[in-house]
Amino acid sequence: MRICGVELSGSDAVICLLHLDQGQFDMPDCRVRKLTLKKEHTREDLQQFQFAFTKLMGDYS
Repeated sequence: MRICGVELSGSDAVICLLHLDQGQFDMPDCRVRKLTLKKEHTREDLQQFQFAFTKLMGDYS
């Protein structure tokens, strides 16, 4: 089983992936540990942030 924890802090989404196998947790490698949205973001920036997060979740599900 894979678990994804996301901490939203300001303009950052801090991501933690966990993998549970036979009662043992480990933290698998992940290409991204934090996604950041610019403070003065535009609609396009928000769409890119959403796309990147959705892609990351799809890649590690």
